[in-house]
This record gives sequence, structure tokens and C-alpha cells, in this order.
Amino acid sequence: MKLIPRSSFWRTIWLVWLVILLSQISTLLFAVYYLYLPGIKQNAKLVALEMDTIRYLVDSERKTELLQRLEAQHNIVITADDSLIPPPGAGLFDNLFVEPMRSRIGEGSAVRLGFDPAPGLWVSTRQLGRLWVRFPLENFGRYEVIAFLTWLIGTPALAFLLGTFFAGQINRPLKNLALAARRIGRGEPVKGYLLENTSREIAAVNRAFLQMSDNLQRVDRERALLLAGISH
Repeated sequence: MKLIPRSSFWRTIWLVWLVILLSQISTLLFAVYYLYLPGIKQNAKLVALEMDTIRYLVDSERKTELLQRLEAQHNIVITADDSLIPPPGAGLFDNLFVEPMRSRIGEGSAVRLGFDPAPGLWVSTRQLGRLWVRFPLENFGRYEVIAFLTWLIGTPALAFLLGTFFAGQINRPLKNLALAARRIGRGEPVKGYLLENTSREIAAVNRAFLQMSDNLQRVDRERALLLAGISH
């Protein structure tokens, strides 16, 4: 089975799909490495700063009042209840989101993502002991799934439809030219078999084919007359 089709129609389709696929991959890589990861690192710095502040609050005499204010005003929860702590994650998403946080906060820190009842980032350090701090991720998961799927699936589908349309516009005149060439080879007229409403280049080839067909037919008529005169 050949990977590259012989038909120019399918070659055009595969070329369009390949360009779209490479474009999507490059867009994702650019978004991850130049937009997403820098944002994660910046957020990690803020989380590290907040963790240092919370560590001092825990040792403060007014810690109860301050911790209540954190929870009321910023939805930051500090707890030692193990049942509330989400399990450690794994996989590509954990590597992209959690690992930059953990490396920025410091050695010995633990960072986990939780989604129940709401998305949150759970952080603990050696200085806090068994305490965990939950930072709300208010904008996390607000990406429109329909919009993402439309971009992921709709773009290649649209490219396929457009590629099919343009490839058809190119290949239809070429097929007619191939048919006209076979008719010329059999000595048959080709007028009416070539499309007139087509591109300038194909139209020029069509005119050349028509002129060649007319010349060949004229030569055939002259030869027939000549042979008829000789026979008499």
C-alpha cells in the first residue's frame, strides 16, 4: 500500500491536512512553552510568597483571626484533615502543572490538584508539618469544551471540505483535458468537452487543445479530399 496517492486530488487533500496538522501542533507547542508554562512559573512565585506569609501567620498570636480572614476573603483554607487532601496525581498534566509549582516552592514541598468540590491547589511544606493550604483555582477548568473541540476537530474538517472543493476545481478541468486528449487520439472532436469557466491557465490549455483538434480535423479533411481526387 502506497502512502502517497497517485491521484492529484488526494495529494491535494493530504497536503492540506498535513499543513493544518503541523499548524495545530506548532500552535499547541507555542501556547504551552511560551504562554502556559511562564504563567505557571509566575503563579508559583506568588504561591511561594503566600506560603511564606501563611507560615508566619500560623506562628502568630492572632493566627485564628488571620486564618479566618484568609478563608472568608480569599477562600484560602488551612487544614490538617487528611480526608480533605486529594491524592497525588500522575501523568502529563501533573508534570506540566504541578511539577513547576513544586520546584518553585522549594524542596520538601508537596503540591496536589483537587477538583472536589471545586478546583483547588493544595500545598504543604516542611515548615507547616501536617498542615495543608488550599488555594482556589477560580479560572481553572473554565475553558469551553465545545470551543476546544470545534478548533480541534472543526479546523481539520473545514480544511478537508475546502481542500476537496479546490481540488475538485483543479482536477475536473484536468480530467476533461485527459478525456479530450483521448478523443483527439481517436480523431474525434473535442468541442463541448472542455470547460470554459475555469482558471486562466487551464483556459489557455483548453484553447490550445481546441486549436490542435481543429487543425487535426482540417488536415484529415484535406487528406480525405486529396485521396478522393487521386482515386478518381
